[in-house]
Amino acid sequence: MDKGCPMDAFDLREYRSLYQLCQTILDYFPHGEFSTTPGYQEADTEEFVLAAVDFDAQNIMVDDEGNVTGFLDWDKIETVPAYMGWQRLPFFLCEDWLQSYAYPRHPHHLSPPEYNHYRRIYAKCLKDACGTEQGCEYTEMSGIFTAFKEALGDKKAMMDFMFKVFKIILPAVDFNVFMTSFELDNGGYGLELRPDVEKLLREKLAELLIPRR
Repeated sequence: MDKGCPMDAFDLREYRSLYQLCQTILDYFPHGEFSTTPGYQEADTEEFVLAAVDFDAQNIMVDDEGNVTGFLDWDKIETVPAYMGWQRLPFFLCEDWLQSYAYPRHPHHLSPPEYNHYRRIYAKCLKDACGTEQGCEYTEMSGIFTAFKEALGDKKAMMDFMFKVFKIILPAVDFNVFMTSFELDNGGYGLELRPDVEKLLREKLAELLIPRR
């Protein structure tokens, strides 16, 4: 929120609606209130790891046989949950979640179905390399979690992220219209959705963010 810019009632309501949507999505992250993935919800503590910020193709070293031999660019290293660290997808498989995504105009961008195809392949290879699915359940959708983290605090980025989420889970719903469906709660301070609308939203978010077995 820009401190130097006065905010009218509509802007404030929009921010509060965005905050409520973000909180709802967080409920379906691993260790979230509605997460039902074995090994995450039941765990007493969440595992955190060191992760390179720029995990992309130009920083992955391979030999002539295609074996990964190392990673470059470890400045600005982060401590993140494991599903956003070594378990996550590299950035070049998540470009459809970037604000700059411009398929088919951009010559190097793939279509969303193509990205989904390669994400499934990467996730399977990671599980095979680990010898177990434990710890890799969220790899395939980790690009969503990373995009969510990067968007927080930036209204334009948050709106772009939510628009993409709704395009997947509720393609027939106009996101801008949906944003006006929040109503003041009984205390008059927070915003909430009608129970039937919230139920539908949570069902669709569960389908998107909870791994299928």
